Amino acid sequence: LMLFPILSSLLLCFVLSVEQFAIPAMVGIPCHVHTLATELYLLANYSPPNPGLAAAVGLAMSAVTGLSVLAQRRIARARQAATVTGRGYRIRPLALGRWRPWAEAACALYVLFSFAIPALALIYTSAIRYFVANPFDAAWTTRNYEMLWANPAMLRSFWNTMVVSGGGALLGLALGVLVAYSTHRLRPRGHRALDVLAIPSLHEAIPQVGLQALATKTPVVASNVGFIPGHIGGFDRVYFEEPVRSPGAGYRVSIVSWDKCGGGQ
Repeated sequence: LMLFPILSSLLLCFVLSVEQFAIPAMVGIPCHVHTLATELYLLANYSPPNPGLAAAVGLAMSAVTGLSVLAQRRIARARQAATVTGRGYRIRPLALGRWRPWAEAACALYVLFSFAIPALALIYTSAIRYFVANPFDAAWTTRNYEMLWANPAMLRSFWNTMVVSGGGALLGLALGVLVAYSTHRLRPRGHRALDVLAIPSLHEAIPQVGLQALATKTPVVASNVGFIPGHIGGFDRVYFEEPVRSPGAGYRVSIVSWDKCGGGQ
């Protein structure tokens, strides 16, 4: 019964880790340890830029994430798993009548401009030697894809991505399972300290996750910024802190709020 949610969480964490840029950039670039995301950034922004190789790296990242999503879909179909959400209504078909062709055309345009054209642009950029005014006069090449396998730095970046993303997903899943089991089954002394939602934002609009946490009686510690106070400020179990800006840490939760949320119990 738990196989589907565990595998789905693992694949989701893996996909999010593959596309993660900020942490690998801050930690890896100064130490010359690169992932596909940081390689893509360096190829596109440092002189001389290499847009063709950058496009090939982008397609490699898209292939990894796409295969992961496909694997998740196949697991869900094989297990016939039902998706349970927090929505209080059931989606039902709506008869469009004579507006159906216009709705289908709008959906087709959305897919065209959000996926098809960007994908074709990446494929085109990765398969030419250099840009020309007329795309049909471009000099085609497979050099960029050959460099993905022939360049040791690219192979190391691909391996680093697999290790960091896969290892991070496994570690996060293991910690999440241990925390959930300890919080909801064992209930040791101080277990409530593990069941707190922190929203350490310097800029925030309307976080729906705050209401979802309060619906499950989970305390919330949030920055006193944006629409957070007006959105969830009228509920119990909500504690606000002024965001503390400091090098290496954008926000810090005070001991007072931590004790209020159950950290001292």
